[in-house]
Amino acid sequence: MFGDPSTRLCVSMCPASPDYYSEGGYCKSACTGGRYADWQANRTCVLKCSQTPIPLYGTATYRCVNATQCAALSLFGNNITQLCSLCSGSLPFGDPVTKQCVYNCSATYYGNPGTNLCVLSCNFNLLLYADNYTQQCTTFCTLGTFGVNSSSTPICQKDCPAGSYALDSTRTCVANCGSGFFGDPLTGKCYNSSLLCSDGYYGNSVTNMCVLPASCQTITTHYYADNATKMCISKCTAPNYGLNTSYTCIPKCPTNLYAENNTRMCLTVSGCGLYLSFADSQLNICVSQCSTTPVFFYS
Repeated sequence: MFGDPSTRLCVSMCPASPDYYSEGGYCKSACTGGRYADWQANRTCVLKCSQTPIPLYGTATYRCVNATQCAALSLFGNNITQLCSLCSGSLPFGDPVTKQCVYNCSATYYGNPGTNLCVLSCNFNLLLYADNYTQQCTTFCTLGTFGVNSSSTPICQKDCPAGSYALDSTRTCVANCGSGFFGDPLTGKCYNSSLLCSDGYYGNSVTNMCVLPASCQTITTHYYADNATKMCISKCTAPNYGLNTSYTCIPKCPTNLYAENNTRMCLTVSGCGLYLSFADSQLNICVSQCSTTPVFFYS
């Protein structure tokens, strides 16, 4: 029994009006000794607020309140500490739906580690992506997904949009893979080696793309698709020669074209002349001096 100063009676439970709670054999308007006034626990003063039938949380004024009342204080109900608080630690995000600190936010929400809140849209300026696998905002998407910057909300997704390429080192979709990488239009991925480009494609170090041989060319320079390195190169290496009609490096020049060793190109007769050479139709090469081997014609 508890002494009720408002009625001067001994009572089994302190009254709700006035708002009294039992402690030390008396009904009091405020609890002492770090205890919280818990209306759900038979109106007693408790060290931790009760959790049934609904979870209650302690406030700075030593009252037990529900999660909605925590939210009115710009705080969230923490089911570990059983206090109204900002969220951190193992329950890092404040959920506006449940008004509680949670590890997994409610559906359509993402945990933002910068604000410790569950949000509908991750912050584009901080380069945070909404990750549907972890249900959190992240700067580094889950393995196998890539960050896409969009006008609505940056998000992690499996495939990059058309015209962008998946870059593993940052787990983002990029318009250009950058120096030393090649964007493959068939796979939508960035590769760190031209040897990984799709069949028939070659690494173009000017555009940082895997390209067909015709796209090895630039406005000012002839580049050739080299099968050995799968790169677009400005000069074919021995024993190959660059063929301008196919933009490829080939081991032997076709009829009516001549192999020129300085440029490693297949040239016309006039092309040989540009290098002060002569077109040798027997050897099919540009030479500085014509062959002395006689040519025999049979009737």
